[in-house]
Amino acid sequence: MVDNQIPDMKLSKKITFQSGGTRYIPALQSAMAVSEKTHKNFSKIVYYFMSDGHPHDDPKAAID
Repeated sequence: MVDNQIPDMKLSKKITFQSGGTRYIPALQSAMAVSEKTHKNFSKIVYYFMSDGHPHDDPKAAID
């Protein structure tokens, strides 16, 4: 995870693709936790979330 940093594009070559098991909820919860710590004075926050697959989260799970 990158916390409020500009990622080094050289690192993108080290990213490997892993198929299946996409879980959206942990990623979104992590993004919201970072926002709560670092962007307290913002009135609106926009999250861009991209995935290559269908969610494999528990359908009854919720994001607070």
